[in-house]
Amino acid sequence: MTTRRFDFDPADVDTDGIADALPTGTDWSFAATALWLLDAAGDGLAHRIGVTTVGNEPAGNSPSLTLTGTDADGNAITDVLVLPNGTLVESVKYFKTVTSGSTGSDETVGTMDIGWVDEFVSETIFIDEQFQSNWQIAVTGTLSIDSDWLLKDIRVGTQLLDQNAEPWIDGAVTDLDAETADSSAAIAVPEGYVAMRFRMNTYSSGAEFQAYLSQRSPGPFSEFTRSRVIPGVD
Repeated sequence: MTTRRFDFDPADVDTDGIADALPTGTDWSFAATALWLLDAAGDGLAHRIGVTTVGNEPAGNSPSLTLTGTDADGNAITDVLVLPNGTLVESVKYFKTVTSGSTGSDETVGTMDIGWVDEFVSETIFIDEQFQSNWQIAVTGTLSIDSDWLLKDIRVGTQLLDQNAEPWIDGAVTDLDAETADSSAAIAVPEGYVAMRFRMNTYSSGAEFQAYLSQRSPGPFSEFTRSRVIPGVD
């Protein structure tokens, strides 16, 4: 029997925690730009990134910001955001680190703030598809947790290169969707899933949760190891 504990303690939302009043129309990086304050939220989690521009853009202008960093598993990723008019816009992808950005030479005017919002995903958690897995959730504070599941075997052939781009199945395990409180009983997930991740929809200041996994498995697993050999594949 394999048992594991996963602890998620997200940093409070900070919409200018990465960059504060950053001048647009140029390129920046965490290492070279003083106004680029941090390259991560500091909690080890991959958050959606929030960007706020100060002032209005010229009529008909649709300037874009290209962010570069890493996903929840440490893979290099980029995301392109269309900058807003004095409001907050969020990245589609989840970033564990944000190391640089670019708006080009003259795409926009004014300044902008870059930070993280109350949405994040966990790293990819590999499980043994041969056996049922059993889960328990312990919640502190106010939050809403979803889970995504994967049938594609990312440990063989094509490795996991961008967690955001994988064909995650949302809602496959209803007892681990929109969770807001402690589990009243063990949540049994049938065999067949190769990996999963937790996805936070929203959380309040100070909220956290722990997930406990118990599974009959020879494990442990990583993206580079398997529990058995499949003829013709391994």
